[in-house]
This record gives sequence, structure tokens and C-alpha cells, in this order.
Amino acid sequence: MEAIYDGRSLPLGGPQQRAVLALLLAQAGQVVSTERIIAQLWGDDAPATARALVQGCVAGLRRVLHAGGEECLISRPPGYLVRGELDVDRFEQLVAAAEQAEPEHAARLLRQALQLWRGPAYDGVVVDVCTAEAARLAERRLTAVDRRIEVDLRLGRHAEVIAELGDLVREHPLREGLWAHLMTALHRAGRRAEALDAYRRIRSALVDELGVEPGAALREVHREVLKGGSVPRESRSPVPAQLPAAAAGFTGRAEHLRTLDALLDDAEPGVLPVVVICGSAGVGKTSLAVRWAHTVRERFPGGQLHVDLRGYATTPPLRPLEALTGFLTALGLPAERIPAGVDEAAAVYRSLLAGREVLVVLDNARSAEQVRPLLPGGPAGMVVVTSRDALGGLVAEYGAVPLGLDVLAPGEAAVLLTRVLGPNRTSAEPAAVTALAELCARLPLALRIAAANLATSPRRTVAGYVAELEAGNRLGGLAVRSDDRLAVRTAFDLSYADLPERAREVFRGFGIVPGVDLTADDAGDLLDIARADAGRLLARLAAVHLVDEHADGRYRCHDLLRLYAAERAEAEDPAGVRDGAVARLLASYVQRTRAAGDLLAPHMLRLAGEVPGHFVGPAAFDEPAALAWLEAERHNLVLAVQHAAASGPRRLALLLADALRCYFHLRRYTGDWLAVATVALDAARQDGDLAGQAAARHSLGTAHRSVGEHRDALRHYLIGLRLARQCGWQEHEATALGNIGIVCRKLGRLTLAARRLDHALQIDRRLHRRAGEANNLSLYADVLLEMGRLADAGEQFTAALKLNAELGSRHGEALAHTGLAQVHRELGRYDEAREHLDSAMDRYTQVGDRDGVAVTHCGLAALECALGRSGPARDQAAAGLLLAGETGDRETEAIARNALGDADVLAGDHPGAAGHYRLARALAAETRSLRPECAALLGLAVATPDRLAAEDLARQALGIAETARLEVVVGLAHSTLAGVYRVGGQSRLADRHERAAAASRATSGHRVHAPVGHDRSSQPTGG
Repeated sequence: MEAIYDGRSLPLGGPQQRAVLALLLAQAGQVVSTERIIAQLWGDDAPATARALVQGCVAGLRRVLHAGGEECLISRPPGYLVRGELDVDRFEQLVAAAEQAEPEHAARLLRQALQLWRGPAYDGVVVDVCTAEAARLAERRLTAVDRRIEVDLRLGRHAEVIAELGDLVREHPLREGLWAHLMTALHRAGRRAEALDAYRRIRSALVDELGVEPGAALREVHREVLKGGSVPRESRSPVPAQLPAAAAGFTGRAEHLRTLDALLDDAEPGVLPVVVICGSAGVGKTSLAVRWAHTVRERFPGGQLHVDLRGYATTPPLRPLEALTGFLTALGLPAERIPAGVDEAAAVYRSLLAGREVLVVLDNARSAEQVRPLLPGGPAGMVVVTSRDALGGLVAEYGAVPLGLDVLAPGEAAVLLTRVLGPNRTSAEPAAVTALAELCARLPLALRIAAANLATSPRRTVAGYVAELEAGNRLGGLAVRSDDRLAVRTAFDLSYADLPERAREVFRGFGIVPGVDLTADDAGDLLDIARADAGRLLARLAAVHLVDEHADGRYRCHDLLRLYAAERAEAEDPAGVRDGAVARLLASYVQRTRAAGDLLAPHMLRLAGEVPGHFVGPAAFDEPAALAWLEAERHNLVLAVQHAAASGPRRLALLLADALRCYFHLRRYTGDWLAVATVALDAARQDGDLAGQAAARHSLGTAHRSVGEHRDALRHYLIGLRLARQCGWQEHEATALGNIGIVCRKLGRLTLAARRLDHALQIDRRLHRRAGEANNLSLYADVLLEMGRLADAGEQFTAALKLNAELGSRHGEALAHTGLAQVHRELGRYDEAREHLDSAMDRYTQVGDRDGVAVTHCGLAALECALGRSGPARDQAAAGLLLAGETGDRETEAIARNALGDADVLAGDHPGAAGHYRLARALAAETRSLRPECAALLGLAVATPDRLAAEDLARQALGIAETARLEVVVGLAHSTLAGVYRVGGQSRLADRHERAAAASRATSGHRVHAPVGHDRSSQPTGG
């Protein structure tokens, strides 16, 4: 007895628990009362606790069975019932179906039924009901075995069953039917003497043990054997074996082979299994079909039929009647009896295959109409179709299973080349082999052609061939010179020629776009057609596997098909048409990226510029959709900027790069960000565009700032400020001053930072630029917070929050909430701090600001430390550290490390805390982030057991804080030094530092008395 879920066996517990399950299974689908269970388990000796024991067993079984994902053990007064998928039910279904099937199919169904048995039923369960049920099931199994052997004998498989029958008669020595089958099999195999000896043995056993003579059926078989051979077998038609040879060097496709095996093994009774192996030209559909067919041919004793339907070939497709004529001839039908009409021929074909287990391989099909007449009428065999089209009609009408093929994995491609070229040749040039596989797009046809060209030129190096393909016409180089059929371009030509003209235009678009994939919106903009029409054309291309829908609504093609599309575009579309199409797509990218950015961070400054054209794609989003679109299009947008900068229109490169700044800031893809901004700066310089240069400097500065490179950031901001003043772009002047203020604050130059931000606010208010004012208010409040002016900082954050709420800027609200949370925490107002942190987290998550989420986790960690909860503090800090590592923001990582150190100190793990503080100190020093550096020094002072070292660390922190006028940190440093001196017995020094700490708290109002390693005012964005 066994319970299986998702391929694994579930533990059913001890003997008593298993017995309860066995009782319920023996009466599956019926309610079994608790009293009956007790009676069967204990009889008259039931203990007083029997009911409780049964309930305990049921509870244990439920835990196991429900963990398997199904609620199959149900309480139903006055007891329990079991429902679910039982192998005994499947066994009975298969046996019943076999009774109605033709011999070939009946034998297959009975074999499937008997394969369900894994041993005696209810083995080890000593309960009367189960014992009786086990005996019944054993008899049902033996009956099925008897019936299966009878069918095998009808089909002429006498030689195959002799050994099995020998074992069966030894196990069941008085079962006359089995002896009759054994005698028949031996006689048909020409072993007449052994058949007569078998009769003597069973007769002796019956007479000696039971005192009876053999029954009439056994005596009749004996008489036929004595007469010399009229136990006839059926005459049999020819067994076709039409499979072509399997391709040498077949590689990969293990998962696809397993899927095909499963489709055969798990075929639904009474239903013909049909599978459509589909994929692009040259992807290896035929190789897979033929390879698998050879591995399972023994399971189709009725034979194997194969035909190339020439759906995609230089000759016309094979008509169904031609294919049927070939099949009927192979099945032994004389030519004069083959009907002239397709319907009549198909009817005869189905009749000849009725009940026969035949594998039919229909290769290179063009359409469902070509395949339908070639499908057998009964369920006994299996059909494998290969096609470049998914043949959805077969899926809908016959339940065909589509099995799509893609190019090979990198390792599989290398193995294929090695099998053709030999290991010595490929091991000598491993890098070149890898490069060759990629140049072939890992397409099996291209790989085989490349390998053939190298194999027939043994003096040619792989590296030399790679260089030729890279330098010349790659598609032209991937052809076997002596065989025009074996050329990648020829294979693609056949698919392309079959497309309607509008679909060809969309396909050619894949050869001219800069990105990696297209959506219906993109294709609509590219060709200036309706989105719905573009979607239908893309679906048509996907159906014939010229493109692949690799994600929902996103289509791409591999490198060789992309090269082919570019060839066709150059040959068929004038340059002006191609350039215009790309320009429309680029302009659409700008429009949609701007719309997404305006929603996610409306306070951010934009480079001015109208985008010409009409676009079919949506320019309106909600926040999740805006973020999802940017994530999905990220690589396309980066490539679009690079393409526009290199090939034009350069203005679109500048506008798109600027529009992407918001997204890159939120998601922190710093590598892409720097690349895009650098390209935009070069393009703006070429055009002499001062505003474009200022925007690019702004983007570069913020990108450097996001990874803690503050001096590089300051350099770009200062140049951007000068450019903005030169071209009279006052909005950018205010934004640049705000960004300079951010960097000055981080470098500890708080007075200068305040002056820059005050100047920025004056410009914003003069221009009535409320979004800029809201952002710079938060930045100014950050400086006040660092100065220890907590009340003033709170007022400015509150004003910023109100203004951002009026503007609908959730990101701006998040920044203000973050700052207010720190103000309240440092004032000891922990409930208010948590409310603001929760609000910040909601908004950062909504707009997708990963660094903002990380900083908020660190703020929550600090709050948990302040409340004395080390476990939750560590969890929050760990979440912040994980995100900081993903975004590459080293300052945030330092903050998270400090937060982990604080949690460890609170938990008493000083060595662990010291490790985090040391890492935080190094990160803060690298990025010149003064407050995190001070926090790390103070944390180390607390965590180190060396009092002199602790004093030195705390004094370093005090010196940095006093120089930078970080008033809250000054107070924390004095508190830490007071603790160090108090432990060392230096009460006078301790008292002096406690007075200094109290004076600092009186000035700022802060209530934090211990080092807090996470502190950060808020996560600024700049404008």
C-alpha cells in the first residue's frame, strides 16, 4: 500500500495508522463508521481509548495526505471516507476498455493495467476486510494476465509468452486456463513434445490432488496437439518498417524525449495520441522524431509508417492521396485495390490499421488539412507530426499535443560539433568551437553544415572558419557547397515564401530594429499599422516559427533568422522606408518612457523636446504597468539609445536617455545607466546641444552618486550647472544646485549644502516649479537633520510631504516619510516613526524604488533595536543588505551592515557585530559617507573588548562629527566615550562626556543614547 504525490511516496506512519488507511481504501468512496474501524482493528478486545486512537490515526493521515495537496480523507458522520485517484480504479478502467478493443489495442491496454501492480495488495495489513479485498484483487489481476496472454496468442506472440507461462503454472499449478495457454504456445512454437508433456503434468496434478480429470477446454487443446497442429493462429498482413535512419551525432533534447515517452505511456484509453513537433527551419524536428521513433519501435508490433509530406520543400507538397497510396502499399494492399479518391483511400487505411499498434510519423507537414486524412481511426497506435507550423487545427480537433523545439543549449551545441568533428579537433580550439556555435545561433542545421564544411576540409582550423563567417556573408557561409538543399538560407527561404506580404513586412522589421524583441505595440509603430493587426501578424509568424513568443506578447528570433530578416529588408525595402520605420519606433519609445517616468517620479526634470509622429502603443499607465513595461523593455531601450546616437536621429537618443534617468534611478541598473548617459553626452557634443549636454551630465552625476562615487558626481553636476546657465535653462540650474547640495551633505559640508539648496528653492519658487520645490524641500530638510535641527527638519519634511501629496508624487511622498521617520525616531517617538516608515515602504514599493525599499528596511531595523527587539531588527537589516547588494549602492550597504551590527550588539554577539561594523566602515570610507562611517566607528567602540581601542574609535567618530557638524552623532559619540570611561573606572572623564552628550541632546532634541549604525536622513533623488 502506497500513497504517491508529484512522483514521491508519502510516509503513511506505523502499522495501526496504515491499517486505518487500508480499511478506508478497501471501501473507498463509502463512509466507514468509527465503530466498524474499531471492530476491524481490535474486535472484542478494543481498549477504552479506541475512539481516540482512531481519531489520532486519522489526524496523522490527514497531515500526510493533505501535505500532498489534496483533501482526500474526509470526516462524514458516522465516520470517515477516502476519495482520490486510486490505481485500482485505473486498473479496472483499462481492463474494461480492453474488452471493447481490437486485439492489438487490447494487449496494450492490458499491459498498462498490469504495470500498475507493484506487489501484493494490502501487504502486511492483517484486517479481515482488507484480507478479503486483497484476495479479490489478486484474482482480478490473474484474470487480466490470463486475458492478456490470450490476446497475445491471437496476435501470434507465442514465443514471447512461453517463459512467462512457465512461471505462472508453477505459481498456480491447478489453473487449467494457464496450462491451456502454455500448451498452445509450445505447440505453435514447434515444441509439440513439450506441449504434450505439459498436458501429462497438469492431468497428473488434477487426478492426484483433486481426483478429477482435466476440463473440456484443456482436453480440446490436447486433442488438437495430438492431431498435429490445428491450433491455428491468425494470418497477418505485412509489418511495415519505414523509419529512415536516425541522424548520427544526435545531441540534447532529453526533456523532449521524456515528454514523448510520457505521451505514449500515459495515453488516455480509447484516444489516439497525436503529437506535433514544431519549430523553426533547421531546429531538428525530423531528427528528434526519427530518433525517438527508433527507441520505441518495439512497442509498435504493427509496424512503423513514415512519409515526408514536403510541406516546406523546393518541390510541391505531397498530396494526401499520394501519401495514402504509399501507406496502403506498405500495408500489403495490391495497387488495383487502392481507391482513386482521398476519402475512400483514407477509409481503407483506417480499416487496415484498426486494432493494430502502428507508429505513424508524418514529417514536414504544411497544414492540418494535409494531415487529417492520414490519421488512423482507432486508438491503438500513435501519430508523430513534424511541422514549422503549430497546426492548431489538430490541437483543437484531435487533442494533439504541441511540442515546441528551440535552438540547442550552449553545451549541447558544442557536443554536436564534437561528435561530428571528433574530440581531438574541438578540444584543440575550445574557444573557437564556442564562437562557432554562437555564430550558428546553436541551430542544429547550421551546426551540422558548419561541421560538415570543416570535416571535409581537415586542414582548415575552426578559428579560421569562424573568422570567415564573422567577416563575410554568414548565411552564405553556412551552406554545403556540393548540396544546394543543405543551406541555412534555403531553409529560411521556404518559410518566408509561404507568408502573406504583410507578415513578410513584419518579419523584415526584426532585421532593422535595434532591440532584442518586439511587441504588437512596437510592430504597429514600426509599420504604422493598428495594434490588433500587428498582433495577428506576429502570431502568424510565431505559428510558423519564424519568430518565438518567448514571453507573453513579446516576440524575438534567433541570430540567423535576424540576419535573414535584415537581408530581406535590405533587398526589398528602400533605405528611406527602413529609416522611417525605425524612427517611428524610437519616437514611440521616447513617448512611452516619458509617460512611465512622469507617473513614477513626476518631480524629476525632463529635457524639453517634442516627439513627432503618431503612435499605436499605449502612452498611459498605472504605476505597476509603467514599471512592468520599463522592466520588459529595458534592453531594447538601451540599444535604442545607442542606435539613435550612432545612426540617428540623435535628438531621439538624447530624449530617450534623459527619459530613462528616472527608471535607472529607481531600479539602480547602474551599468546600463552610465552607458546610456555617456552615449547621450557624446551625441549632444556632436550636435553642439548645450541643454542635451547638461541633461547628460545630470544623469551621469546621479549615476555616480548612486554608487557612492561622490567626487565624480560633483564634477558632473558642476559642469551641468555651468552648461545650464550658458543656455538659460533655469529649471536645470535649480536641479543642479539641489544635486550639488546632496553631495555636499554626504561629504560633510553642511553649511555649503544648505546654501546651495536655499538658492535652488529660490529659483523653483520664482519659476513656480512646485515639483522642484517639493523635492528640494526634502533635500534641505535632510541637511537640517544632519545638523541636529530636528524640529526644523520635521517642519520642512512636513511641508514637502504636503506639496508632494498635492502634486500626486508618490515617490516624493516616500522621501518625505523616510525623513520624518528618522526625525521621530531620534526624538523617541517610535509609534510615529513606524507609521512613516510603513507609508514610505508602501510608496517605494509602488514605484519600484529598490534602494528606497532597502533604506526603509534599515530604518525599521533601527526602530526594532530602539525597542530592544534584536531578532526582528536582524531580519529587517538582512533584507536591506540583500537589496543593497543587488543595486550596488555601497552607502546603503554600509548602512545595512551597521544595522546588522546594532542587532548583534543587542543580542550580545559582540564578535559578530564587530565584523559587520568593520565592513561598514570600509564601505563608508570608500564612498566618503560620513554619518555611516561615524556609526561604524561608534559600533566598533561598543563591540571591542579592548578599552583603549574603544576610546580611540569613539574619539575618531567624535572628531569627524564635530568637523562636519553632525550634531546628533556628536551627542552619540560623547555618550559612547562616557560609557568607555565609566567601564574603565575614570568617572571624572565619564561625567564630562555625559554632560557634553546632554548638552548635544538639549540642542537637537534627540533622545538616542547609544550608537545607531543605520542612520541616514532619507534617500534623495535629486531632480
